[in-house]
Amino acid sequence: MLSTVASLIPQEGEAQAVSVEVDVHRGLPSFAIVGMADAAVREERERLRAALVSCGFEFPVRRIVVNLAPIRLRTSGRGMGLAIAAGLLCASGQLEPKSFERLALVGELALSGELKPLEGIGVLTEAARAEGRKAIVVPAGQGAEARRVGGIAVFEVERLGELAALAAGELPDISLSTTTPSAGREGWRPRACPDCQRRGHLLTALAPYLERVCSPSPGRAVRELLGLPSRTLAETVAPKPAAALLARVENLSEGHLEELNSSAGCWALCRCEDGFPASLREAPDAPRAIFGCGDPLVLRDLPSDEAVALVGDRRTTSYGREVAHELGRDLAGAGLVVISGLAFGVDGHAHRGALESGQTIAVVGAGPDVPCPAGHRSLWKQICERGAVVSEMPPGARAWRWGPPARSRIIAALAASTIVVEAAEHSGSMLTADMARQMGRELGAVPGPVNSRLSAGPNRLLVEGARLIRGAEDLPAAAAALSRKEV
Repeated sequence: MLSTVASLIPQEGEAQAVSVEVDVHRGLPSFAIVGMADAAVREERERLRAALVSCGFEFPVRRIVVNLAPIRLRTSGRGMGLAIAAGLLCASGQLEPKSFERLALVGELALSGELKPLEGIGVLTEAARAEGRKAIVVPAGQGAEARRVGGIAVFEVERLGELAALAAGELPDISLSTTTPSAGREGWRPRACPDCQRRGHLLTALAPYLERVCSPSPGRAVRELLGLPSRTLAETVAPKPAAALLARVENLSEGHLEELNSSAGCWALCRCEDGFPASLREAPDAPRAIFGCGDPLVLRDLPSDEAVALVGDRRTTSYGREVAHELGRDLAGAGLVVISGLAFGVDGHAHRGALESGQTIAVVGAGPDVPCPAGHRSLWKQICERGAVVSEMPPGARAWRWGPPARSRIIAALAASTIVVEAAEHSGSMLTADMARQMGRELGAVPGPVNSRLSAGPNRLLVEGARLIRGAEDLPAAAAALSRKEV
């Protein structure tokens, strides 16, 4: 079976359209790319085989011939790994060829099936639009650059396996999202001074040292450490490389910092600027800058008395899932902004509920452009489209074990009230509740069975005087908002 997929490659600052033709038919098993040297073909075959298997596809045991047109490009296949894989999947009947008509696919495959970023995505996107393609598929993280071109749909793919979701029409078109800040309502734009942004980049550089110092109980040390001045922090957790790390971060220019944010589709807001949430500014260990994806106005306009955090265990019960979803939906429906941490369990269900009727903010421990956990990538995109994902870590930063307690202090500071749905006695959610109490925030808890391990945390909070939460109306801010709506 023959299949043809469109791709593009950068050439001397311009883009060249490429037609990737893949033929799969019976015969002795073989793999050939017409016009390419044998060594390069073997390398491409093994990379393709590993990527397909890693993502749950089959590498056909058939005679496979790949042709890259026009003819002058036959000696090079770089940047077309995604297109070759898609062509092979279509030619072998694993994906529907019609799904890729009028699409352009660009990206190089890793052995794991992940897509490597390419240079010149903007140029490639412009060329795809000029070629009459209705959409372009790009590596995850490069959608913002492609989206700036306009006039063409943009799909981000993190791993090869997401092609199945694309073929089924389940992958969202991010060219319709709001992950790149515009001038904003009333002409306001989020801004962050270079010094404040450098603090986030210093945390990225110090991340492995913080991991070692904060283990095995990161919650006990991370708040104290993150409250230290930058130089003191570096010299405390990484005394030997401290000077070099500080110098490296200090050399990040304002233009480079802006480019890092822009290329990731992110924005930054620091406490030196208007719009930084007052509730967060007053916390003694607050981040100097917040990096975000989505609508920055959700953060700027966050009402100090009408933001509520919903937190709980990752391994929640059906009771916890249902309560978290209903609370998220009803609190957001009352006009409150629901804040949580995007984790599995209570966090995810609280976000989903809030998205049904209002706005939500996800505070993450990695960079705001990094879906964390990866299994919540779809939810992350929905929040970017209708709310905001924020972090003190800059774009591209990976997650660490000290990240959850670090983000907990941000959640507790942003919210006027923190409600614990389900949580074990000693858990990250209870740490968030302790932080909220120390900041003088209101605490609420959802009661649960006395013989359930996951009810031990909220039940203890109730004994200690936390507000009993049976529904949204039990929170005064929500009750007042609902009353105003009725009037």
